[in-house]
Amino acid sequence: MIENADRMGMNDWQKQALRAEAALYANLGRLVDSGVPITPSPPPVDRKIIDQMEAALDRWMAHYPELEQQELDAAQRAEA
Repeated sequence: MIENADRMGMNDWQKQALRAEAALYANLGRLVDSGVPITPSPPPVDRKIIDQMEAALDRWMAHYPELEQQELDAAQRAEA
């Protein structure tokens, strides 16, 4: 899949995430194969913080098309 990322139209962020995921699974496989006991996961993250971050991201994404258009308009004005 990594080899086909360009053909699939993936951007650089998606390719980077795909490589990171592949490395994670490879390392997890080596850990499981090693027989080392896997420690329990850390305590859960405060859900309130996650909700705040998601809300901030949602607000930014809601304004992204507007910001992108402003950049496009500025670039068009600069060309004129």
